[in-house]
Amino acid sequence: MMFCQVLNNKAHWIFQADTMPEFAPNIVIIDITNVSPQPQEGWDYNSTTNTFTAPVISTPTLASVQATQKQLITDAYTNALAQGFTSSASGTAITYPYDSKAELTFDELYLELMSTKITYPCSVYDINSNVIQYANATQLTQLFTDIASFKATQNSKMHTYLSQIDACTDVASVQAIVWS
Repeated sequence: MMFCQVLNNKAHWIFQADTMPEFAPNIVIIDITNVSPQPQEGWDYNSTTNTFTAPVISTPTLASVQATQKQLITDAYTNALAQGFTSSASGTAITYPYDSKAELTFDELYLELMSTKITYPCSVYDINSNVIQYANATQLTQLFTDIASFKATQNSKMHTYLSQIDACTDVASVQAIVWS
């Protein structure tokens, strides 16, 4: 005789035995000896009709895979920004944060620099919250040049990946595009 353990409305385990085994009451065993076609592990089970059907596996559309991959690239871009950037504007290579809070702080500092209302030495925090002193406008200008270069590189990278995703004509090609 052939039997099937049903778990979560799926054929979980198909086995052969001489008689219906007795398990705990919460374990559902169905005699499938005379069921045609014979269910396979993974098939769906309908307890109302006592029938098994092969599962319907939906194939994702190109558009849905592209949308998912674009979101993954956008998330990777955000993470890359959050990792910060390195600048040697202070005379030493230092990594600075570039999350949304740091971006606002840098924007405010840049406006002060441009309006010449800044006083030196000027303090900027690195990614570990250490205070870095900038002695003059030349150093700060270099810091902002490094920020612009960092962000432009990350933006370019993201838009290149997004364009590549848009140009794909099959799911496998889309899924092959990952942030690196």
